[in-house]
Parts: sequence; C-alpha cells; structure tokens
Amino acid sequence: MEEDKLVKIQDVNQALEGIGEWEGNKYSFRYANVGDEITFFTIGKRKRKKIIVKEHKVLSKIEIPICQYYYKCGGCSAQHLPYASQFIYKTDPLVKFYFENHKLESNLAPAQNIVCYRNRMDFAVFPEAIGLRKFGDFRTIVDIERCEIQSDWANEELRVCRELVKDYEGLPYHRKLETGYLKYITLRYGFTTHDSLTIFTFCEEFKDTEWETRFITDVCQKSKANNIVFCYNNKKSEVSASGNYKVIRGNHFYMENVMEQRFSVPFDSFFQPNPKGFFPILDTVEKFIADLEVDTLLDLFCGNGFFSLLFGRYFKEIYGFENVESSILQAEQNVKAKYASKKVLFKRFDLFQNKLDLNFLTNPVKTVAILDPPRSGAGKNLISVLNISSIPYILYVSCNPNLQKEEIEKMSNYRLKSILFADPFPHTPHFESIAVLEQIK
Repeated sequence: MEEDKLVKIQDVNQALEGIGEWEGNKYSFRYANVGDEITFFTIGKRKRKKIIVKEHKVLSKIEIPICQYYYKCGGCSAQHLPYASQFIYKTDPLVKFYFENHKLESNLAPAQNIVCYRNRMDFAVFPEAIGLRKFGDFRTIVDIERCEIQSDWANEELRVCRELVKDYEGLPYHRKLETGYLKYITLRYGFTTHDSLTIFTFCEEFKDTEWETRFITDVCQKSKANNIVFCYNNKKSEVSASGNYKVIRGNHFYMENVMEQRFSVPFDSFFQPNPKGFFPILDTVEKFIADLEVDTLLDLFCGNGFFSLLFGRYFKEIYGFENVESSILQAEQNVKAKYASKKVLFKRFDLFQNKLDLNFLTNPVKTVAILDPPRSGAGKNLISVLNISSIPYILYVSCNPNLQKEEIEKMSNYRLKSILFADPFPHTPHFESIAVLEQIK
C-alpha cells in the first residue's frame, strides 16, 4: 500500500470524472467536481492498480442528486453536476477538435428531459436485493425501489414485481450457491403508445415446473404490463431478456411510435432507449436527404430496418446489411410491407469480418449511405470500402463519438459537412452524434 496522496480537482473529463494531479500523474475520481479535495491511496500495480478514496472534501457547489441511490448505484454518474455542465464536459473536447481541425461549428442538442426518459431498465434479482449493480463491484446489487430515469409506469411495475418476488422465498437465483431461478426483471415501455412489456429471466430449469405455474397465476393477477414474457437461459449466463421464451400475456413485443412510424419491439431486441432524445439526429437525417436528388439508400448496421422504415419514402431502392439473422428477417419483412413498389433487399452480412462489395448498386452516385454501428465503431473494412466508393454522401450515426472521430479522419476522400451532438442519456458519460460526409470531387 502506498502513502496517502492529496489532490485538488482541476477539471472534469468526458467521463464526467473529476481530474487531479499528483507528481505529474493524473487521477480521476467519480462524483468529484472542480475545487474538491481528494485524499486517496493506491493498491496493486499496473492494470491491477486500484484507487481507494479515504476522504472527499466537497468544496464545490454541487447539485442535490435526484436519486436516493446515486452515490451507490453504478448507473448514473453525474447527478452532482448541473445538467448544462454535464453536456459541455461531454461534448466540448470534440467541439474544439472539429473547429480547430475542420473549421466547423458543431451543432448541439442537449437533452430536453433529464428524468423519466429511459424506455428500458434491467434489474438484477439476488436473494437479498432487486436492483442495479454497485459502482465498481459487479457482484454487489444496490437494492432499488425506484429509478428516477425510467418511466412512472416502470416504477410502479417495479414495486409490484418486488412485492411479488417477496412472496416466493427461494425464487431469486443465488449466484454462489446456484440455488433459485429468477435472475433478472426487465421493464420496457413505449412513451408514445403507453404499451408495456415485463420480462422475467430465469434459469432454464424453472421452465414447466409446478412453481412456474403458480408464479404465472400470480404474475397475471398483479402485473400491470400489457405483455409479459418469461425467458430461460443457462445458470451461468448474466444476460437479461435472452434465450428461449414463453409469452405469458399479450405478445413477445411492445409497440412504439417514432416520427409517425409504428415499430414492434421484440423483448430481446435493441431499440433506442430514449427515442425523444434521439430525435435531433433523425431530424438531421430527414432534412438532409429531403433536398437531395438520390434514388438509393444503403442502410448499414440496419438492425430491424429503423432508418429504412423512417426514410425509405425518399428512395426507389433500399438495401440493408446486418449480421443478426432475426433482425434482417424482420427488417426485410417490414420494409417490403411498407414500400411494396420499391426494390428492397436486406442481407445478413458481417461488416466487421468481410469487405462489402458495392457492385450491386445500380447507380452509386445516386446513393446515400447511412451507417449506425455499435459502440465498437464501423470497423476498418467498412471504412476502407466507403472511402474508395462513388457514394456522394455518407451519414454516420454514432453512439461512440470519440471513436467516430478517429474513423472520420481515415476517410480521406470525404470532407466533413456537418456534425451534431445529441444527448439521449443525461447523467451518464454517453451521448450520440451524426456526421454528414460529402465526397471530395
């Protein structure tokens, strides 16, 4: 164990952590703000080095957290900061980069709602608690009765589920003893439709037992959800809402509307956690493509066809690529149903492992590409293919704007026309962006 160190917080980084310096080394601290003083020591070496805070003197003006569990829960990390400051800390390094390197003013869309915005929450079920994992400790659960960033419906449903589980001693899964069955409760809610879905994730041994039959009866009597799904996976799996499933009530999906388009969202599929907070990005897409003379949409990492369904009306041909078979099937079915007169083709394809051959495009110079990759980015294969293509415009949507910046810098045959930063995730380090790229002629 090393000696105690005392640092004064000088700045806040993009991860919304306070930064202090000791003997030329920078250290970051959760919940700290500029002006605070931190006394700490470190244990371990290199990658195993861990910071232990002995004292945190709060000398700055901080916000009163909206959540009673804030300093324990591993979810939100910036409720102690005014929201306006959160947004600046998250985006400012990139705003400065694009101005200094591209002479470009960034467009900014801070959140309009900073509470009650998430349409999905996954709560771990342990014998002693139902809640979210403690910050820095995956094995410890903070017992949570209410989450301030989920919907009011979800908070009421969480209360009902907690009371329900209390009546079944031994039902929560014990990770060490490998006893019990229930591992997760997932709550999903459509803010525009008020449709709802509750998902219980069990160990697969629970399926078709007498205990399950009793639990189904009680769930159907007490749950407020329109749709209820039980799913089952391996004991060792720590993935919620995944595996074989059984519909207990309603459907295996819930409905949500985005820009007047109705989406069915399966229990195990990804959907924007905050569609309203994502709207500035959708608005940017529509305003840009509405003025173009193009006839083909190339939808990359298309998922269930989200962008194709919303904007397919502007194109004669729609092509989508995604590596998840169920998503591709749903995308093709939905897009063909909506745009029956158009040429529609969706194909399962691993855009990370393989290079996409664009020879299928009838007229590349009349094409717009929209890519919305996962947090790991678009990948070197796709970036290289797009960079040497004849596609005049690329709209790059990202949930990892810092990695997006690195990939944009590799696209030497394109210039950055505009960049927008939106914040669907207040109180967290996460935010989204859309870059509009134009081919250099």
